[in-house]
Amino acid sequence: MIWVCGAYFSPNREKIALIRKNRPDWQKGSYNLIGGKLERQETPQEAMAREFEEETSFKTLPSDWAGFLTLYVDGNTVHFLRNFGPIDQIKTMTDEKVEIFYTDCLPSNTIDNLGWIVPLALYSDRIYPFNVWYKPKEGRIK
Repeated sequence: MIWVCGAYFSPNREKIALIRKNRPDWQKGSYNLIGGKLERQETPQEAMAREFEEETSFKTLPSDWAGFLTLYVDGNTVHFLRNFGPIDQIKTMTDEKVEIFYTDCLPSNTIDNLGWIVPLALYSDRIYPFNVWYKPKEGRIK
């Protein structure tokens, strides 16, 4: 499976939108970035814009999302993207609640890897375009 996760920040980098997960079971009750599965023929940016609108009702453009990390875990590919915008305009649209937090004070029940992924998203100066590196090579060690 190929997944996208979006770090959506306020323009001043002080706030982040997180979603309180109901599924899968291992994430239930924890906060994570907003995202979901890539559909056929979608780029990571297109998938992220679609997923973000489905979860928050807020429309973004695929070009608004910049990739900053790709992880290969247990046969899955997870693309992480970031965006900065009017965070106070987003709202919950599904049974998983979207909430706003200060970036320097994430809740204790946040998915563990966000402890380093959020700072990377905030302060990474080197953002790579997905068209260069978003597909894993054959035989990649996972």
